[in-house]
Amino acid sequence: MSVFRSFKSAKWGGGVAISYLPSRASEYLILDAEKNPSVVDWNVTIQTRSSDATGEIVYTTVKRIQISDTYYTKIEDQFNTGDHFITVTGVNASREIIVNEGPIPICTGCPTDGGEACLSICEGPDYAWEGYGYKSFGTSAPPATLTISSAAHPVTYQPFYQYFSESQFDDLSNSLFNYYNVSSWAVGQGGKIIKLLGVTAGDNIVDASNDQLTGTVYGVQKYLGPWANNGVVQAENLAISMTDLCLQGIPTVVSIINSNSFTSWLTPNLVCSGSSSSVPGASSSDAIDFFIDCSDAVEAWLEVEGNSMVEAMELFDCLGGGATNPGFDWPSEVSVVNIAPFISNGEPILVFQEEDFYDPNGEFVSPVINLKQGLYTIGIQFNDASYYTLFFESKRAATHTYALSNFLEATAFPVPIIDDEFSLNLHAYAKLKFDYVLYDLNGTELYRKNFVLQKDHQRTHLIKVNGGIPSGQLVNKFIFEDGSELQFQSVK
Repeated sequence: MSVFRSFKSAKWGGGVAISYLPSRASEYLILDAEKNPSVVDWNVTIQTRSSDATGEIVYTTVKRIQISDTYYTKIEDQFNTGDHFITVTGVNASREIIVNEGPIPICTGCPTDGGEACLSICEGPDYAWEGYGYKSFGTSAPPATLTISSAAHPVTYQPFYQYFSESQFDDLSNSLFNYYNVSSWAVGQGGKIIKLLGVTAGDNIVDASNDQLTGTVYGVQKYLGPWANNGVVQAENLAISMTDLCLQGIPTVVSIINSNSFTSWLTPNLVCSGSSSSVPGASSSDAIDFFIDCSDAVEAWLEVEGNSMVEAMELFDCLGGGATNPGFDWPSEVSVVNIAPFISNGEPILVFQEEDFYDPNGEFVSPVINLKQGLYTIGIQFNDASYYTLFFESKRAATHTYALSNFLEATAFPVPIIDDEFSLNLHAYAKLKFDYVLYDLNGTELYRKNFVLQKDHQRTHLIKVNGGIPSGQLVNKFIFEDGSELQFQSVK
C-alpha cells in the first residue's frame, strides 16, 4: 500500500491517457493507445481518498495494474464504485513518462459507501460535461472536491451525441479531433462516432442548430469541447455540502470551478449554455429500457468465453421480450446491429439488419462473422433511433455463425424403448433439412433417414429399425446442412 499527496498546483494530468472508464465500457478500462502510440506499458493505480494530520488530501493505492502489449483490461466490481479513484501513467521504451491522467473518480454516479456524492450534468449543443462532487464520511475527512469531466448518460453511461447530416459530417475539420476526443472521423472508436440508418422525422433527431435530420445521420460524442485540453479539472477544499451542491446544481458548479484556487486557471471559464440537471435523463428510450431490462442478460453474455452468435441470441431474446423458443427471432425494437473492432486496423464494421438473416425464400441464413483476437463493440440502433454500445473481448480469432441445429427441438419416446420401434417428436422453428442417425454406444449405425421440414412443423414420426435395436444406451444424432449437429441419448 502506498500514498501520495494531492498536488498543490493548478492541475494533475498530462494529456489524455484514458479513452473509456469501466462504467462506460462494460467494465473495461480502455486506454488511449491511438493518441499515445509510443506507450509500451500502462501503469494503473486504483486509490481511495482521505486526509493526513494536516488536513491535506492523500490518495491511498489499493491496487496496481501494469498493462503491457495491449490497451485494455477489465476492472473488478469492487473498485467500480463512487469511492474509488484512478491514476494512469504511460511510459515509453526508455521508461519515460509521456502521458498521465488522474487521480479522477473511477465511476461518477456510482453508489458510494465511504462518502456522499453529487452528480450534475450539463449537455450543451456540442459538448457535455459533468461535475462530480465527493465528500468522505468522518469528522477528520478532507473537505469536499469537485471534478469536471466529460459527461455520459446517468442511467446507461452512454455518450451524449451531437448529430450531423451526411453533408455536415463530411465537412467536419480534423482540427476538431481534440474537441470531440476522437482520433479520426471513422465510424466506431468504441461508439464515439455512430451512424444511424433510416432516421425519420418522428425520431426527433436534430443537429446543433435544432434542425431536424432524417435518413442517414451521424452522431459524434459530445466531449469537453472548449475545455478538452485542460487536463484534470478538480476544485478542492470545498465548504459546501453535497446536499446543497445537488440542490443548487449547475450554476453553483460553474461558480465554484471559476473561483476555486485550484481551478480558476481554467481556460475558457466554465459555462453551461445547454440543458442542465442534477437528475437528468428522466425521459425513456428503447436504449434505456434495454439497459434496465436486459442488464442481467448483458452481464451473462459478457462472461461467456468466446461470445459466439448463440450467446448473442440471448441478448436478442431479452430484447424480444424474453422469448424462450429455439431459433432466431429478430427483436421488433431493433433496427440495426453493428459489430466493430475498437481499433480497426482496416477491419470493417459489420452491419446487420433483419433481412440479412433470410434468403429470398424466407429461409434463415446465418451470416458468417469472422473476429480477430481483441476488443470489439456491438452497437444496437433501436427503432426510435436511440443507440446502445456493448464492449466485449474476442479471446481468440474465430468464425461465428448461428447454427441450424438451434432451430430444432427433438425428443424420443417411450423411455425406455420397447421392441424395435419408437417415436420422434420434432418441432422445427425454421425450414430444415437434416439427416437423422441412430447409433449404439459403440458407434454402430442402426438407422438413418433424411428429413425436410417446413418452418413450424410439429409432428411425431415413427422410427422402425428393421435390423433390431440392441439393449443399452443409444445416441440420436441430427446432422444439418451447415455441418452443425444436435444429439441426445435414449435407452432400450
